[in-house]
Amino acid sequence: MSLATNLSPLLAGVLGDGPAGSSQPALCDRAGAVTYGQLREDVLRVAAWLRRSGCSAGDRIAICLPKSRLAVELILGILAADAAYVPLNHRLPLEALLATTPALDGDSGEVSVAVDNEASQVFSLVEVRAPDRVGLLYRIARALHDLGLDIHHAKVATHPDGALDVFYVWDLRGNKLDPEHACRVSNEVQKRLHG
Repeated sequence: MSLATNLSPLLAGVLGDGPAGSSQPALCDRAGAVTYGQLREDVLRVAAWLRRSGCSAGDRIAICLPKSRLAVELILGILAADAAYVPLNHRLPLEALLATTPALDGDSGEVSVAVDNEASQVFSLVEVRAPDRVGLLYRIARALHDLGLDIHHAKVATHPDGALDVFYVWDLRGNKLDPEHACRVSNEVQKRLHG
């Protein structure tokens, strides 16, 4: 895995040959301590996972955790992957957090919501195509919940041109959606994703 090319002195100290291989404590919190060697492994594991997940240099990764050893390890892993971290206040309610996340490039693209009652014998399928952004799955799942639907399972995919998410749902009685309910679902999910 290739790390950031211009390592800060902090990262160089964690990932370098100096104390990084030692068993001296590097981070301590109420949960315990992590040695420099463990910290180096954890940081490299986070950075490798981000790269495998498609993270590129300069990508922004949101962190919404209280101050802790884990938060520090994640931040260092993000920096080691040559990405940037965006700290979010973990004490804010989720709706307030979503409102604080800025629109990203390509975030204003077209949203398409279709309900299909023919593809499955048991479920209604809600197919959502939208630009990928922070909170997209939450907004969709919350809308479906608020509309009285039970999500049995979902297939979630992110492509270069946006997200394609398919939710297998039924109403709270275990039935497929009738045409009127399907229309309300489509309209409400679209409304929530534009807001």
